[in-house]
Amino acid sequence: MTVEEIDNVVELFKHAAHVAHGFLLSQFLSPYTNRRTDDYGGTPEKRMTLLKRLVTEIRAEHSAPFCLGVKLNSADYMEVGQGL
Repeated sequence: MTVEEIDNVVELFKHAAHVAHGFLLSQFLSPYTNRRTDDYGGTPEKRMTLLKRLVTEIRAEHSAPFCLGVKLNSADYMEVGQGL
């Protein structure tokens, strides 16, 4: 994805957010699927950039009491046999 395409995804997610295993945000978080070398890849902090940006921008558009939650699949980042 280009950075421009990421910007477009942020706008789309602000209208209908979905974070689940196997989907785009999970792929950005995973060191196995995210091979980017820009601000959206590499270190765990950089792989979280898109998710943090989405949470910040969605919250700016939809203040409390709008419920905003994120489910993370921790098994994606565990050694074989170490998942929950």
